[in-house]
Amino acid sequence: MDKSRIDDLGIITDRDTVATTTDAWARDGWRVTHMASDAIPPTDAHALLLVALPPGAADAWLARWKRDTAPAASVVVALSPDTAVDPWAMIRRGWDDAAPLDDAVAAAARWRPRTCALPRLEEVFGVTEVARLSLGLRDRLAAALAILRMCDPADRATLAETAHRLAGICGILGFDDAGNLWRALAEARDVALPDVYRATRLAVAAIDRHHAPR
Repeated sequence: MDKSRIDDLGIITDRDTVATTTDAWARDGWRVTHMASDAIPPTDAHALLLVALPPGAADAWLARWKRDTAPAASVVVALSPDTAVDPWAMIRRGWDDAAPLDDAVAAAARWRPRTCALPRLEEVFGVTEVARLSLGLRDRLAAALAILRMCDPADRATLAETAHRLAGICGILGFDDAGNLWRALAEARDVALPDVYRATRLAVAAIDRHHAPR
């Protein structure tokens, strides 16, 4: 799959559904490409392909898609046009509940919008699992920042493995800015440390705010 398109959403829809779905999905951070109900896009064209057609028409489209495409294809989720537009609810409905949790988390990391994903991840994987991941990330980020402030620039390579792990978990939980900066550190690219500190503090603050008693 083309990694530059991982947050691109393809929607197979009828004419009446286009206006309602375009605005709702775009507001949630997805790049949306609408296609006519007779279109069969390439298997790797979109990270997630949504079929927003009435049940009978959706079944016919899915049968045609399976016949005309290779086995390794984008995930397809069928949806009736009158269903509330909620990306995570659709992903949850379309995902095999028997799939290993690690696979599901990896899928969520690929498909999430660019914004912080904690509320949506909780809908898919439960509050307990998301709390374990996010609170663990908060503690790791705080510890890594302390080490980064104390270490000599020449010694940053010793943080590479830690930075790589932090980048991955930040990506899963939707903290793109922090994840990209820690990935740059992991790959020994030039990066402004104040930017790392700022993005990391914002991620930690968002986690604290999300888990604060209400």
